[in-house]
Amino acid sequence: ILIYVDGRQVFRRGRVDSNEARIWKNAFDVPVKSITIPIGPGAVEAKLGVRGAVEIDLELNPVATDAPEPQFALEFKPHVTADGYVSGATTPTNVGDAGIEGAITLADNTLNIKGTAALARAFKLEVKTLTVDNIFAGFDGRIFAYANVNAPGNGSGRFQKKRFEKEFYSWNGVKVEQRLYEYKTPSL
Repeated sequence: ILIYVDGRQVFRRGRVDSNEARIWKNAFDVPVKSITIPIGPGAVEAKLGVRGAVEIDLELNPVATDAPEPQFALEFKPHVTADGYVSGATTPTNVGDAGIEGAITLADNTLNIKGTAALARAFKLEVKTLTVDNIFAGFDGRIFAYANVNAPGNGSGRFQKKRFEKEFYSWNGVKVEQRLYEYKTPSL
């Protein structure tokens, strides 16, 4: 028997290899409004927008047991983050750019689905345990200044972008963890 996850073999005829993989990720940055204000020979750009990511992780591991059938632990984690931001920055030059930014977490949510199962005779999958937890965090934020500087790289003649940040203020938001579902195979 061969089982593949994201193109990687995780099960082969009675032997299981531990495997953790990010099976999908999509980052986004949606500018809502942008204004350029000319100041002398340069300009300052102000932006308002939403950025974040959607990702899915999958982990499959063997479970040590005396049972004759192979047993697995599976964890499936869809995760969504979204931050609102406001920034004011100088127009980028060959030297770099600088600015002030404020960001607030609109949502940081993980749905954690965990379970164990056994592969029984005739390739029947028997679920032993299953839990579904939701973890939500949000409304935390910070205000900070930043500078992106193009600095000479390790003698290669190329420039490397270096980022410096100084935080002025930050605040905590809320975090809520909740069990949505739980199943355990009844004991005989």
